[in-house]
Amino acid sequence: MSPLERNVAAVRTMFEGYADAWKAHRMPVPPRGLLVWAPGAMAEIGGHVIPVEPHDVADEPFFLQIEAEYYWAAIPDWRVTDLDVAGSGDTVLSFAKFEGTEPDGTVLEPIWLADRWHFDAAGRITRWQQMTDLGAWARWSALTGADYPSYITQAFAEAGQPPRFVP
Repeated sequence: MSPLERNVAAVRTMFEGYADAWKAHRMPVPPRGLLVWAPGAMAEIGGHVIPVEPHDVADEPFFLQIEAEYYWAAIPDWRVTDLDVAGSGDTVLSFAKFEGTEPDGTVLEPIWLADRWHFDAAGRITRWQQMTDLGAWARWSALTGADYPSYITQAFAEAGQPPRFVP
């Protein structure tokens, strides 16, 4: 498998877990070593660039599970329903459509994420850029009755770890 095929497969594996996890409310943990953040990695979300400590996406506590539980509290079927992943060179693009329904049956307007992942020669993530409608995510977050950063921070604190606000 070429480095590009490996990187595309790694991003695809992470997002594919969202498709059916809502049924059991359990996110599958990707294999260790598949998605690793490099030293000096950066994340850009909503125009804010933040450093990311080197770690494996599969580390405990598992961020994707924490985030999913946050949304499942108000959107029990929060999930990815459409996914496209492609790449060139050391860059992978992913487009994921999130959908969900409130407990009363109200269908929420879908939200699209567009992510650009940059990898080094070792297959580690060096930069992650996410483009999405932050207002739509704020409306979905309001349904939970909890503050997203506070919820994530508390989950990490309960696990005895500093928070990671990125996968």
